[in-house]
Amino acid sequence: MLWSNLWNVKKKKANLRVIRATRKHDCYHSATLEQINSNIAEWL
Repeated sequence: MLWSNLWNVKKKKANLRVIRATRKHDCYHSATLEQINSNIAEWL
């Protein structure tokens, strides 16, 4: 019982880490997209 609880906690922490990394990645992507769009707007 104890082991499965520990395992679930570890899994949750790992999932949080993945979610955080994904969110960071998405933020970075949208920021670069905005940058590219503003550059294109300046060129036009």
